[in-house]
Amino acid sequence: MLVAAQALAAVNSLFAHDPPALKIIAALAEGLTAKEICNLYAMSERDYDTVRKRMRRALLRSGLGWSAP
Repeated sequence: MLVAAQALAAVNSLFAHDPPALKIIAALAEGLTAKEICNLYAMSERDYDTVRKRMRRALLRSGLGWSAP
C-alpha cells in the first residue's frame, strides 16, 4: 500500500502542471475507456493521443515506467 501511495504521489507531482494528463490519469483510474474520456472532457482523439504520448515520454524519462491499457 505504501509503495502504491508513493507511486501515485510521484505521478501526481510529475504531472502537476499538466491538467489534461491529470484528467486522463484520474479517468483511467476510474476505469473509463479512451472514448469515454474524450467524451467526458470534450477532447478529440488526436488530443487524447497527444497527451498520452506526452505522458509516456515523461514517465519513461522519470524512470516510473508505463503501462498502457
